[in-house]
Amino acid sequence: MSTTTQHKRIHLRSRLFKAGTTKLKYSWTYSPQVQAIHGSPKALWQRMQNALVDVYGESTVATLMPVIFQQLQKSRQTRPAARQALDDQRSVDWVKDEVVYMLYPERFGVNHGGKGQGDFDAIREQLPYLKSLGVTTLYILPFMSSPLGDAGFDVSDYTNVRDDLGGLDAFRRFRDKASAMGFKLKSDLILNHISDQHPWFQQALAGNPEKLDYFVSRKEAPVYKRFRDEQRGIVCDYTEADGSVSSRRLMFPDQVECHYRLINVNGQDYYFYHSFYPFQLDLNWENPHVMLDVLNVIAFWVNEGVDIFRLDAIPYLIKDFGTDGENRPRTHSVVEAMSCFLQLLAPSTIFQAEACQWPQDILPYFGTADSSTHRSSEVQVCYHFPVMPAIWGSLLEERAGLFWQAIQETPAIPNTCAWAMFLRVHDELTLEMTDVDTRKRLYEKLESKGESFRSGLGVSGRLASFLDEDPRRIIMAYAFLLSLPGLPIIYFGDELGEVNNASFAQDASAQRLAMIQATGQTALNSTYDSRDINRSPLKADTLNRVLKRRHNATGVLFQQMQGLIEARLASEALRRGDLSPLAFGEDSVNSLLAFQRQSEHETVWVFINLSAKALTVDLEKPFNTYFNFVDVLNDEILSERYLRLPPYAFRFLKHL
Repeated sequence: MSTTTQHKRIHLRSRLFKAGTTKLKYSWTYSPQVQAIHGSPKALWQRMQNALVDVYGESTVATLMPVIFQQLQKSRQTRPAARQALDDQRSVDWVKDEVVYMLYPERFGVNHGGKGQGDFDAIREQLPYLKSLGVTTLYILPFMSSPLGDAGFDVSDYTNVRDDLGGLDAFRRFRDKASAMGFKLKSDLILNHISDQHPWFQQALAGNPEKLDYFVSRKEAPVYKRFRDEQRGIVCDYTEADGSVSSRRLMFPDQVECHYRLINVNGQDYYFYHSFYPFQLDLNWENPHVMLDVLNVIAFWVNEGVDIFRLDAIPYLIKDFGTDGENRPRTHSVVEAMSCFLQLLAPSTIFQAEACQWPQDILPYFGTADSSTHRSSEVQVCYHFPVMPAIWGSLLEERAGLFWQAIQETPAIPNTCAWAMFLRVHDELTLEMTDVDTRKRLYEKLESKGESFRSGLGVSGRLASFLDEDPRRIIMAYAFLLSLPGLPIIYFGDELGEVNNASFAQDASAQRLAMIQATGQTALNSTYDSRDINRSPLKADTLNRVLKRRHNATGVLFQQMQGLIEARLASEALRRGDLSPLAFGEDSVNSLLAFQRQSEHETVWVFINLSAKALTVDLEKPFNTYFNFVDVLNDEILSERYLRLPPYAFRFLKHL
């Protein structure tokens, strides 16, 4: 979409290879163990080259490939031996056996009565707490250098750690201890945009033409119409010079007017495109220099120990004129090229896509898998945004129908991949991926317990607040989540019943305003972000007390979460089994969620009472016979035909 870069002749910074080189002697090898797990590196190399050609054209790619080859060689030579050993050992679908815990590094284990600043040393001190909980992968929300205009999603240096978190040395201390305790690490990779404080943009402001080409910009003022679409929310339709219309969702309609920020560079006005905040300028992925620099970033962090990269806002990379700027074919080519590079360098590390899209639009991000490469060609995990609000619909309306509808509409994915399942994350509880009627119903139930976000498309707030701080409903919701296929993600504080914090959101707004004023950025319509009510710190004292005192309400909830996680990790069926509903015929009850999880060696039956009324379940109905069962959560033996479920109760049963 950039008017400054349209496949023009590329002058690569590296002069080690001549432009136009069409052949490269291929000498890349895997160990026999890695090749048995991950397939042929030559096939990956060819797939990467083909994907790059889709984006940049053959002549440019002929110049790119030798430089990328050099990047790979250098990074493989410096790859730590311990990481190479993991490349030899991990299965291609290892992620199916994980439980993820996500946290803000500056807000976890905070000292000084919750008013202090968390950092990587504080997280390191709390690793025993996380080990006790039972989670296996730690998702550390943005920690790369940032002025913190958007909670770290505005990166100012891709290969450094924020000073307030202790810098790179503190990260490494944390990483080493976490690894020694058996944890895997997940990190954000924010590739759609960067902070306007990043050196690339600062050099562009200084008039560097090469760096101007790193960004999506235009010289003419955008002509647009802003309006509300019932399904898409606030939309800006831009009339382009060729008469086409670029119809774009406005992600932060309360904060900004449109997608363009006017900046004068050396006497020339430029309108820089931003998908989100004006201080987050979108990168121009039609510029191959951006690709080369990002590959270096991937190589850096993969050798620093990252096991999963969450690709933030990935649908927006390529912004073709005359389109909605989402899920474009060349975006998939960009992702495929990066995925091939990652697998060639570090086949034990994977990608997860953050794509808030409908199922038919999410599916292509998995790509394809074949016998030559084994792993899927794009990402290995995608958030399941359509199922998440369906789970909430079932919880709030006390009926299983919405959930089963979403499951029926879920497409099959490559068998080495997984859906990321979640109840809450750091963002709002988005209702975008629902029909309009369902959205209105759920919004009405949620809005009074949180705060609106994006004009009715979502509601900010914590899980406990949405569930009326009822510990029965909180643990039942997580029993729901942890009994489903895929990769479950737990948001920090949910295991303790943490609630909304309005004062923290006001403080965050003031800090955002101060940052904008200090850096001379374009003013926002509002600096208040309602999502901050579900982002408040978790005190070190709180975490320490939970491990010492297990009998209060918080401690009991924590113990119940421990039991659910332990049961999942111990059960092949719960981790990897297929999901199918149990049929009760005429005796079916809307408020009963009942299904089977069946793997090669195990079957578990899950029964969840979604309602405030007790239920009695005839166990003979779905099986046409009767068995003795044992509850895998507490080893209780059930020898009666009828299963009694108190309000919001659940059972995970196996044959005795």
